[in-house]
Amino acid sequence: MDSDTKKDNFKKNIISETLLLLIITASSYWLSFIYESSYLKVFQIPTQLIDVSTSLLLTTMFSLSGAIFLLILLWNVILMFMPSRPATKSKFIRIALIISFMFWWSLAYGFREKDVWLYVIALGFVTFFEFIWPFLIFKAKKGLNGKVITDEHSEEKIKSKDILDRIYDNFGPLLYFMVFFFFVANYLVIIYGTASAEKQEIFPVDITDNSVAVVRMYKDKFICIRYNLNNKRVETYFIREATTNEYANKKIGPLNLIK
Repeated sequence: MDSDTKKDNFKKNIISETLLLLIITASSYWLSFIYESSYLKVFQIPTQLIDVSTSLLLTTMFSLSGAIFLLILLWNVILMFMPSRPATKSKFIRIALIISFMFWWSLAYGFREKDVWLYVIALGFVTFFEFIWPFLIFKAKKGLNGKVITDEHSEEKIKSKDILDRIYDNFGPLLYFMVFFFFVANYLVIIYGTASAEKQEIFPVDITDNSVAVVRMYKDKFICIRYNLNNKRVETYFIREATTNEYANKKIGPLNLIK
C-alpha cells in the first residue's frame, strides 16, 4: 500500500460513526452550557451554579431551533450562488459568513437603531478588504475579476500555514468542518444567550414578594433575582430550594440589568 493510499484511509477512518456521535453529543452539552453561561452572565450570576442536564439541553436546542432554521435557509440561498472558481469561492464564503453573523445578530436582538453602526462597520470591512483592497494593490490587473483572483492567489501561501488548513490537509474535510463549526457555533450561541437575557419580558415572579423573580429553574434549586419595582433595576441574585415558594408568570421586563 503506497503512502497516498494510507493517507486517504487515515482521513477516511479518523472519525468513526461512534466517535462522531460522541462528539455531537458532547458538543450539544457544551453549547447548552455556553448558552446558559451567556444568559446568566448578564445578571452577573456565576457559571458554577449552572446545572447542565438533558432537559436543559433540549430546552436550549428548542430555543435556538427557529433561528437555526432561518440561518439554514439563508445559507441554502447563499450556496445557490456559490461560484465555481476556487479563488472567488473563498472570497464568497468570507462575505457570506459576515452576512450570516449580521443576520444572526438581527434574529437575536431584532433590528435596533443602536446596532446600525455594527452593520455599517461590517459592510465597510467587507467593501474595503474584499473589493477596494484588490483595486489598490493589483492595479496592473484588468477588471474586478482579475484583481480578485490575483488577490486570492497571493494569500494562498499564508492560508496554507494556518491551523484550519493544516487540519484539512492532515485529517480531511470532516474534522475541518467540525472544528470550524465549533468555534462559529460558540460565538453564535453566546450572542443568542446574551440577547435572550437582555430582551426577556416574562419571568416567574414570587406571588408573595413581587420584587423576586426566577431566572432559572433547575431540578433542585431556583436561581432568583431581586429587582427594584420602580425602576426595574436588578439588585442581586440568590438561590432558593425548588419547592419553597409559589410563582406566577408576569411581564416585568426588559429589566434594567446589572452593569
